[in-house]
Amino acid sequence: MLTQNIDIEVPVARNVVTPLPTDWKPETTIPTPQPDRSLVLLCPLRIIRWEGEATGPVVALMLNHCGMGRVELAVSSALQLVDLLGQFSRRPFRFSLLGAGTMSADERSLSMLFAALRRGDTAHAQSLVEWLMPPSHQRDLMNAASDLVACL
Repeated sequence: MLTQNIDIEVPVARNVVTPLPTDWKPETTIPTPQPDRSLVLLCPLRIIRWEGEATGPVVALMLNHCGMGRVELAVSSALQLVDLLGQFSRRPFRFSLLGAGTMSADERSLSMLFAALRRGDTAHAQSLVEWLMPPSHQRDLMNAASDLVACL
């Protein structure tokens, strides 16, 4: 066991702060991060799926992101989209639970569809629709998704 005292001289730190010039302004402003709007659409779709209807939270979310003039079209498009995916998708469409912090593979493909439509990449959007739906309902899904994305 060490009992010897050792004297060590520690230098004193000196913080020198130089004041900014009075005419100083930041060169750039940092934008507020915005969530990708294609991901914003998944929450109302989950609510519709698990509650079976467009309840108050769905309308509030759509109103917040779409505005008063487009909320009716957004809600009807979301209802149609969930109905199409529930009845006619190539395989059972899997929505994650409401509070889940992750997306299912099906939700990822749906968010990629929304993102492709927002970018105007119709070829990619069409390939995703073809993967999700049989040919008889592809046009309906594309129209519902396009209407929903147009509301944003």
